[in-house]
Amino acid sequence: MVTRRKTLQLACVCVALSATPLALRVARAADSPVSTVDTLARNVERAEAIRAVKNLQYAYSQYAQFGRWADLGALFTEDGQAIYGNDEIKGRAAITQYHTSTFGGGKAGLPPGVLNSHFVDVPLVNLSADGNSAKARWYGFSMLGGGATARWDSGTFQNEYVKDDGVWKISRLHYYPQFGGLVEKGWEAYSNPLPRVPYHFKSEDESGTPIPPPVGPAPKTTATLGSLEQRIDTLNAAKEFFFLLAMSVASQIPCHIATSWPAMMRLVSRDVI
Repeated sequence: MVTRRKTLQLACVCVALSATPLALRVARAADSPVSTVDTLARNVERAEAIRAVKNLQYAYSQYAQFGRWADLGALFTEDGQAIYGNDEIKGRAAITQYHTSTFGGGKAGLPPGVLNSHFVDVPLVNLSADGNSAKARWYGFSMLGGGATARWDSGTFQNEYVKDDGVWKISRLHYYPQFGGLVEKGWEAYSNPLPRVPYHFKSEDESGTPIPPPVGPAPKTTATLGSLEQRIDTLNAAKEFFFLLAMSVASQIPCHIATSWPAMMRLVSRDVI
């Protein structure tokens, strides 16, 4: 009976807090070192960081597909690093030059009849506790070359990102090729057995926590409630888009592989942040 009474009292307190107008709660928080708005602003920024990292990687694929090598290089930090199998390139300028010569024939754009399409998806992104860096694991599948040299290539990316003067950049891109081959002959594993690609997270719990708890009090913000609301709406709109996209894809899944739907939704749930 006592436990039930205490539970009821706690529920009443929670209801009272939730019923308190937001403006009143913000006003009360103004007397404390860290206001509700400061905390909300930090939480929004951390959620935006995950989306910014994903958009950064999508931009990489977009620029690679159309041979925009200078734009691709600009996605990296000044001392950024790119590793593609045995090729290791250091520095933004060197990364730009590498792509220009390797895939562009020495100039901007792609040679006639050549593809350089990279489908990089299934992200596992983890933000650092301070919110200034992130690590991500991606699955990559590419269609490269053309004609007799047309080939497939697939592997895993294990990348690192940093916030550089307020802008997210790639600090280290590491691609581990796993299988591929000429289109005419078909693909095959590059080694047997395939080496295990190292993970950036230490446990399943860490992989399932894209945004860890922040460290210390939230810094003072200049954002208003109105501006934060707009930024939250933008995040929610992106989340809704990815969910609708997943539902559209799922509607095309044949019945005999429909059992993979729960696993697919777990992947989608990581991508809607």
